Amino acid sequence: MHDLISETIFKHKLRIGKTTETGVFDNKMANGGQDQEVAQHNLKFNRIGKHINRKALDKVEFYRFSNLKQFFPSLKSVDEFLTSDDYLGEVDIEIYGLKDHLDNLSNQDKYEIALDVFKELANKIASSTTEYIGTKEFKKYSICKVVEPSKTGEVLIGGDDKEFGIAMSETTRDDLRLSLNDHDWYMYDENYGTSEEKYFIQFVRHAMNELKKKYMDIYLLRNERTFKIYRFSDGRAIEPDFVLFLTEKDTKKALSFQLFIEPKGQHLLKTDQWKEDFLKEIESHFKIVDLFESDKYRLIGLPFYNEVLKKQEFKEAFERFLTSAGSKKDKSDLFFSDVIPKATIGQGYLPIYDLQAVATTFKEQATPSIKGWKPMRKGRHLNKDMFIAQVVGKSMEPTIPDGSWCLFRFERGGSRNGLIVLVESRQVSDPETHQSFTIKRYHSEKEDLGGGQWRHKKIVLSPDNKEFKDIVLKNVAGDDFRIVAEFVEALFGGKKA
Repeated sequence: MHDLISETIFKHKLRIGKTTETGVFDNKMANGGQDQEVAQHNLKFNRIGKHINRKALDKVEFYRFSNLKQFFPSLKSVDEFLTSDDYLGEVDIEIYGLKDHLDNLSNQDKYEIALDVFKELANKIASSTTEYIGTKEFKKYSICKVVEPSKTGEVLIGGDDKEFGIAMSETTRDDLRLSLNDHDWYMYDENYGTSEEKYFIQFVRHAMNELKKKYMDIYLLRNERTFKIYRFSDGRAIEPDFVLFLTEKDTKKALSFQLFIEPKGQHLLKTDQWKEDFLKEIESHFKIVDLFESDKYRLIGLPFYNEVLKKQEFKEAFERFLTSAGSKKDKSDLFFSDVIPKATIGQGYLPIYDLQAVATTFKEQATPSIKGWKPMRKGRHLNKDMFIAQVVGKSMEPTIPDGSWCLFRFERGGSRNGLIVLVESRQVSDPETHQSFTIKRYHSEKEDLGGGQWRHKKIVLSPDNKEFKDIVLKNVAGDDFRIVAEFVEALFGGKKA
């Protein structure tokens, strides 16, 4: 936790000017920013003034001493937290603003700087001690409901990146200047971003003729705190700077693509590497919540864009997308071709559920939402306990290939030893999904406690793929472990258990 404080770069921007981006759904013109000279000043936290720091600290409830002790057990007092070199004392704050203002900071300025730092640090401390797992499911939203028709905000003109806050149509740089109001593929009328953002927009402009050969409905959206996506492994949030929307031409099934893109300054390439790693994961792991949209969309994350250091890598990845996207088909397209939105078991169809929804709603005695209905072969006996769900992971291969759509039967009691089952328990953590449910081959030893009470003395959940280890649970109470369903067979690319 001490490293979290010492390694964090705290920045504060003094208010200078305003810019406005407009034009997603209207034809209003954007307002230009103010061109003012900006300087940077570094300030040690303990130079602000103890009384000012204490006043700002008292405004943030997180910093109650009893709460701080939970995160810093060796802390002796709030004063130590504020002044000691082991905590905030020697922390640097980078302050940006007009030089005259920086040379004459008022107590009110210092108070706002301290308060800004305290709020940022509280969020970082709290988030670093909370464990999350990000979902791989993406939900659809109408753009007009989440993107504001116009945006107005206070920005710093200049600073480290002299282009930030300068309208792209007004920059003095010939290689960056562009009147976006003349290009209907850009969803705002103006861009006030960094030089790397402007370089990227120019990249898209030069690629537009090639894009239009294969795609229609091409739009580039700058994501200014409009939405976040969350890393699969721990739920850490990222706001991709841009999303490029495209829809294929001349295909029987209109296939739309959403490309998440981050132009990145050289100084951030290393510290934000985790973001690039996550963006590259999206294409192979995403799931659309609505099944009937899942075969109409592809989500793709691209490498960082940096004009000097990474442009070639980005260009190669972008070109691979152009050459392969049109011909790349999901391996389960054929499986979904006969799925319909409404049907009944009596008509020879079975419901398709999300496996996580089945596992988590079962314990609440709720019914998961049906994502579609799949016709089964004629003559097969069907009943209300049967359903279809996708299994992701390699631990049950070769019996259940990764990504297979499988037939399950809700748990009906009786002996399950040796059977493959879907189980849910707070004591379970699947080695691949890290969720509290898993699909494994089941073995159990029970212990009679008398008086009609019993418990699982030992439960062994075994993978068929021996590269994975058994999950062993001991002394499990009956109400802390549930067998939700029994695996019957893999319907697409697998075999019977």
